[in-house]
Amino acid sequence: MRWFGVAVVIMAIAVAGCGTSPMRDPAPTLTVAGYVVPWDARSLAAVGWGAVTAVSPVWFQPTDDGGLVYASPEAEASVAAVAKEASSRDLDVVPSISNFRNGSWDGALIRTIITDPGLRERHIAAIVDLARSHGWPGIDLDYESLPATSRAVYSTFVRELATALHGAGARLSVTVHAKTSEPGGWSGAQAQDWRALGESADQIRVMAYDYSSANSPPGTIAPRRWVDQVLKLAVALVAPDRVVLGVGTYGYDWTAGESDGVAVQWADVQDLVRNRGGQERWDAETASPSLQYTDGQGRRHVVWYESARSLSAKIDIARHYGVTQVVLWRLGGEDPGIWNVLRSAR
Repeated sequence: MRWFGVAVVIMAIAVAGCGTSPMRDPAPTLTVAGYVVPWDARSLAAVGWGAVTAVSPVWFQPTDDGGLVYASPEAEASVAAVAKEASSRDLDVVPSISNFRNGSWDGALIRTIITDPGLRERHIAAIVDLARSHGWPGIDLDYESLPATSRAVYSTFVRELATALHGAGARLSVTVHAKTSEPGGWSGAQAQDWRALGESADQIRVMAYDYSSANSPPGTIAPRRWVDQVLKLAVALVAPDRVVLGVGTYGYDWTAGESDGVAVQWADVQDLVRNRGGQERWDAETASPSLQYTDGQGRRHVVWYESARSLSAKIDIARHYGVTQVVLWRLGGEDPGIWNVLRSAR
């Protein structure tokens, strides 16, 4: 079985103003995977647009005793539909296991599991059995916000897990926080040793988004220069054919006077434009769109989000560094123009 799908051909476009290192020879193809989220009915429908060749449904989470469970009733209920759709479209299913529990990223849980030899062994066995029993070609590991002190033991855990999965005929992708230098500027990034992880895992999925987040002041989700810096570090530490650029399809809506933004998809932004008016802008420096509008209570809003145009800029950066794999966070409500970008040169 192919790993993460059939290649999708993309135009090779020179990068303008985002890289400082010499241009690499452009790779001829780009493979595209996408996360399917069970809480949004639009997510599964998006796999039918013809560019995605693998899906990572967000299905599982670890338990306190090292086992695995479905992350939610919606996740369990979606399995049959995802499997049917994937089979009909010849898509690889690479389920994602994440430590998002009870509304937050439980890094302490992962630290406990991977530092206890018995729990670690049970957890690895549970993951391998999951892949083997369903015949899935691989597993995506999305363990976030670990304590910085987990760096060495997390690398050991990933190495042991990758070896066990390879023995079962499956592969491993590891999702990592974005950073522009090692070890990183905060604990979650510091816990992930890119060089060590890249020597063990088949793919390193770099989440090059959330530069601005729901908890930050309004701003772009993935500014072009920052994405360039993130990928420059990634290919310096990990073989480029193992690096996967994670790109967002979403944004945040910040209300003036409130501390947190609200996650929105491109389609939600278009609803705001139709219902609230406002002005959409393009920021050339960051290669990002934004929107400002006033709601029914007279409150001012600022929205930064991702679109087909901003995606195209990030693909240019990926190709500049010889990175030929992309994963979308997430499917559902994205700008439909992204599929034209991905299919345009077929």
